[in-house]
Amino acid sequence: MNVPDGDSASDRRATFGPHRPRRIIRVSKANVQNGDPPAIRLSPFGPYRPIRKIGEGAHGEVSIATGPEGYVALKVSRKPDDPERLADWEREKRGWALLSRIPPHPGIVRVFRSSETKDGEAFWVAMQLADSEMQATGPSLEDYSPLTLASVAESEVALPLARVLKIGEALASALEHLQKHHLLHRDVKPGNVLFVGGKPVIADAGLVVDVREAASLVGTPGYVPPENHGTPQGDVFSLGKTLWRIGTGRSPEEAGFAPCAEADTDDPDFWRFLAIVGKATNPSPGRRFRSAKAMRRAIAKLRFAHAVRASRRARLVVIAVLLPFIIPAIWNFSIFRVLVAEKDGWLSAHSVWPFPYKILKPLLVSKVYEKLSWEEWIKSIEENDKELSQSADGR
Repeated sequence: MNVPDGDSASDRRATFGPHRPRRIIRVSKANVQNGDPPAIRLSPFGPYRPIRKIGEGAHGEVSIATGPEGYVALKVSRKPDDPERLADWEREKRGWALLSRIPPHPGIVRVFRSSETKDGEAFWVAMQLADSEMQATGPSLEDYSPLTLASVAESEVALPLARVLKIGEALASALEHLQKHHLLHRDVKPGNVLFVGGKPVIADAGLVVDVREAASLVGTPGYVPPENHGTPQGDVFSLGKTLWRIGTGRSPEEAGFAPCAEADTDDPDFWRFLAIVGKATNPSPGRRFRSAKAMRRAIAKLRFAHAVRASRRARLVVIAVLLPFIIPAIWNFSIFRVLVAEKDGWLSAHSVWPFPYKILKPLLVSKVYEKLSWEEWIKSIEENDKELSQSADGR
C-alpha cells in the first residue's frame, strides 16, 4: 500500500478507501523513505499501559495503568515454575474469570477486562482503582497506596456503630449477589475490602469458586470457618469476623474479649450488633444465618432502628438547645397580647395566658401607660376593671 505524501482527509480516504481503520498508527515519513522499520511498541495487556507498581503477590504484581477507563488497577499473575503452585495459579485465574462473567454490583470490584497473554505464561485483569490513602480526590502516582478496610481499622482501631452497620450491609449485599449466581468468595477480610469512591467493595477473586464445586479448607486464618469452606454459611462467618474486627477493635482470635475503649459501646444498639455478629460467627454452620441475604436483612433492620433512635436523640438535643430561646419568645408573645387587651379593652385578660393576671397586669400596664404616675395607673386599672364588670353584668 502506497503512503500518500499529503496528510489531508482526501489523501487518507484515497489510501484506506471507504473503510477507515479504527486506529491509525502514524509513521514518520523520513523512516519510510530511508527504509527503517517503524518503532511500534505494543502492550501485552491490550489497551492498558502499566505506569507504576503498587503491590506484589505470590504469583505476580499489581500496577497503576492507563486505559480507556482512565486510571485502573492492572493485576498480572505469572505462571509459576513450581508444579505445586501451579494449581493455585489455575484456581486464581478461574476465580477472576468467574467474577468477570456475572453482572456488576456496587459492592464488588468491577472488572473491566481480563485475558491471558499470547504465550500463555501469564494472565492479567484490569479493574477499578481503589481510593488513595493520601488523597481522597484521586490517585497520586508518587505516593499512591490503596485505601482498604484494614488500613482504616488500623488507624481508627474501632469504627462508629453507624459506619460499621453501613459497611456491613454493603458487604452482605455483595455476598448476596455472589451467592445469587452460585459463587462463593471464601476470603472475606478487611484487607480484601477496598474503598472506591468512598464506598466499600469486595476485591481479590483469587479464591472465588462455584458453590457446586468441591469444598476445601482455604482462606485467611482467623476469618476462615472451622468447617470446609464450601457453603454460603462460610462467607457469612468471614463477614461476621470482619465486622467484629472493625466494630470492637479486637482481632478475630480475641472473640471472647471485651471491646476496646474506642468501640462505640455507649450506643444502646451496640449489643444488638454483637448479637448479629455472634450468630454469624457461631461455630456450628446450622446456627448461623443461612445466607448472606438473611444476614443483610438483619443488619438493615438494626441499621434502620438505629437511625430512627439517633434522629429522636438528635431532636431532643435540638429542643434542649432551643428551649431557652423558645420560652422567652412565647412569654413575649403573651405579653403582646395582654398589652393589646389592656389598651383596646376588647379581650378578656384571663383568656390570654394562664398566668395570674393580678401579678402580670401591673408589669404590663406600666409599659402602656408609662407616662402616668403610680396612683394614676392604679386608678386606671381599677376603672378598667369596673368597666369590664359592668359590661359583663349588662350582658
